[in-house]
Amino acid sequence: MAMKSFGYDFLKRNILNIILTIGVPLSLWFYFQRDIKEITITYESNTPVVSVNNSLSQGISISYNSIPIESMNVLTFLVSNSGNRPIEKSSYDKPVSIIFNNETPDNPIITKKLPEQLDPILSLDKQSELKISPLLLNPGDCFEFRISLVNAKSQKPSFKVDGRIVGVPRIIIKDNSDSKSIFSVFSTIYLNVAISMVALLITMASGVKVLMNFLKYNISKNAIEKTIIAGKNINITPEIRSYSKNLAERLNIQRYDVKSNLLMLRIKIEDLVNELVRMHGGDSGKKSYSIAAKIRNLAQKEVVPYEMVSAINDILPAINGELHNNFSYINNTSFETIQEIALNVVSVLESKLLSANESRKISSSICLDDKNISNNKYD
Repeated sequence: MAMKSFGYDFLKRNILNIILTIGVPLSLWFYFQRDIKEITITYESNTPVVSVNNSLSQGISISYNSIPIESMNVLTFLVSNSGNRPIEKSSYDKPVSIIFNNETPDNPIITKKLPEQLDPILSLDKQSELKISPLLLNPGDCFEFRISLVNAKSQKPSFKVDGRIVGVPRIIIKDNSDSKSIFSVFSTIYLNVAISMVALLITMASGVKVLMNFLKYNISKNAIEKTIIAGKNINITPEIRSYSKNLAERLNIQRYDVKSNLLMLRIKIEDLVNELVRMHGGDSGKKSYSIAAKIRNLAQKEVVPYEMVSAINDILPAINGELHNNFSYINNTSFETIQEIALNVVSVLESKLLSANESRKISSSICLDDKNISNNKYD
């Protein structure tokens, strides 16, 4: 099996969250910083002013500028620089114009403009064409105008937009005159805010995930490093080393995965400590009586050497950290070292337990011999 470092393993397991944490803000930044030269003409409303084009209007005659008409509609348009680059007056190769099909526009009037210094000039160049004279439009600049349409052939007048501007691939046309969609209410700025909010939520969620995993990784890494240092301080005699080797074969360590091995060794350590405490008069029944307190108590009674206290206090957090994580941050080398230390700890504890059992048997045997001698004395 290939050996991998802690950092490499962390990056590999968190690569998606790291990409989302860093990539989403960068993508958003490039999205808003990209050069967009864009002009939008929005068809906002169509208001019928008068109509005598039905069966109930017989005998009614209406004139506009001394010319008889059958209907008149007032249309409202908004012209805006929807990009983030200015459109200079010199950029117009062909002025922007709105061409109506088979209808006669009249009386264009500017109703709103932003900024107030904006000075758009509208003119009826031909019978059915409204021309917008070239003008400087900075990002966000816009103006609204209305125009009367005489004798419209349909309820929804048809038109097309013409013009050519350097750097503007096409003039965008939006129709908000009869849209029922809620999205038609929102301008480009609201859409950008929505995109930013979604990106921010994704970034925060991914960032928190990466931070939590990094904290777990760092805790696990520090615990493993402390365990390895503590393991070097254990006095491993040739007998203990041989016992550990036999123990690994007896437990058939090689057939299990990392987490299964650590779980098995942790249970083994805890059981042995509890048994030693029981044999030496400790209170193993208290819930607050932790393994760390138990092994410290055993060391104070000289049942186990003091180096076992630091070894167990360091190895258990490392094992617990791995068991509580969804995946393992222990690489092959570190795992083999921790497993060897855990096997040595188990071996020392088992040897102490065997010695305690032997002492108890000898003690029991002496007591029985003394009793027999005493009984024989009075026979």
